[in-house]
Amino acid sequence: MLARLDVEESERAIFSWAWLCLLLTGAAVFALLNVADTLFLKRVGVEYLPYALLASSALLVATTAVVSRWVAGPESPRWMSRVLLLLAIALLPFSLLTGRDSAAVFVALVLLARQLLALGPLVLFLALGELLTGRQAKRLFAPITAGITIGAMAGSFASDPIARSVGPGGVLVACAALLAGAALVGLRLRTVGPRRLDRGVAASVAQRRGVRPGARPSAGRLWSESRLFRLLLVCLLCGGALNPVLYFQFSYAADAATVGANGEQALLTLFAQVRGWLNLALLVAQLWLSGRLFRRFGLPLSLVLWPATYLVGFTWLGVRLTLPGGITSLGATRVTEDGIAEPARRVLFNLFPESLRARASGILEGPVYRLGGVLGNGLVLIALGMVGAQAIGYVALPAAVLWLAAALL
Repeated sequence: MLARLDVEESERAIFSWAWLCLLLTGAAVFALLNVADTLFLKRVGVEYLPYALLASSALLVATTAVVSRWVAGPESPRWMSRVLLLLAIALLPFSLLTGRDSAAVFVALVLLARQLLALGPLVLFLALGELLTGRQAKRLFAPITAGITIGAMAGSFASDPIARSVGPGGVLVACAALLAGAALVGLRLRTVGPRRLDRGVAASVAQRRGVRPGARPSAGRLWSESRLFRLLLVCLLCGGALNPVLYFQFSYAADAATVGANGEQALLTLFAQVRGWLNLALLVAQLWLSGRLFRRFGLPLSLVLWPATYLVGFTWLGVRLTLPGGITSLGATRVTEDGIAEPARRVLFNLFPESLRARASGILEGPVYRLGGVLGNGLVLIALGMVGAQAIGYVALPAAVLWLAAALL
C-alpha cells in the first residue's frame, strides 16, 4: 500500500509515525470540538459565539506567533511532543467541570479546543518541514494529511456514543489520552528522520545575504523579498476572515434546528454526523481528487476553488438560511479548503528556500491566518448589529470577491 502511495522504502518509518501521530491528533481534535461547541451553544447561547471565537482568534494570533518564532526551525521535532503533551494535560481539569453550570468553563473549553485545532497540526508539519526535503514533501504531504482526516472521522463519529454512555467528561478524558499517545508517537518520529541543514544554493544565498546559520528571518524580510509570500498572505488572511462568518451561520441554523428537552444531545449527534461524513468526503478529495486537479490545472489555479465556494455559500445562505444549506455550504468550503487548498499550500511552502521555509510557513499558517479570524469575527459582530444572521453573508461577499481576484492574479 505504501508503494502505491509512492512512499519509498527509506521513507516508510517517518511516513508511518507521522501518519499515526496525525491520526491520534485528529481524533482528539474533532471529538473535543463536538463536545465544546455543543456545550457552548446550549449552555451559553449562539448569540455569544462570535465573542468567544473572536477571543479565540486573538489568542491564536499570539500562540501561533510564539510557535512560528520559537518552535519553527531545527528544534521543531523536539518541541512537537512537548506541545501535544501540554495540551493533553490542559484538557484533564475540564473533564471534572463539564457538569457545572458555569459559562466561564464552556468559554474556556471552546478556547482550548481551537488552540488544539490550530497548534496540533501546525507543530507536526513544522517538524516534518525539517525532516523532509522539498521533493519528499510534494509526494508525502497529501497522503500524510489523510491521517488527520481519518482520525477526525473516527473521533467525530465516536464522540456521540461515548457521550451517551459516560457523558461529555468521558469524551474529554478520551481526548487527553489520544493526545498523550500522539506525544509519545512524536518522540519516535524524532528518531527516524535525520536533521537537515541548509546546503547548496540555499546555503550560499544565505551566506551572501549575511544570514547566520539557524537565524530566523523576519516577517518584513519575507514580505520584501518573496512575491510568493505576499500572494499567499493575502489568500490566507481572506480565508481566515471568511471562515468564522460561514461557521456562525451554520451554527445558528444548527442550534435553531435542535430545540427541546433533548436538544443538547441532539446537537452533539448532529455535529458528530456532519463532521464525520464531511471528513469522509474530505478523505476522497485528498486521496483521489486533489492530485488530479493539481496535474490538470496546476497548484495556483486549484486554489481559486477555495474562494469560489465561499461566494456560492454566502449567496445561498443569504437567500435562505436553513440547516441543509448551512451543512452544504460548510461542507463544500471545508472539503475545498482542507482537501484541495491545504495540500496545495503546503507544497507551495516548500518552494521557499530552506533558510526561509520554516519561518514563512509558520507565519502564514499561524498569526496571519488567525489574524484573519479576528477580522472575520469582528465582522460578524458588526454585521449582527446592523442586519440579521441571514444577511451577514452578503456583508462578507465583497471580501470574497476581492479574495477571488487575488487568487486569479
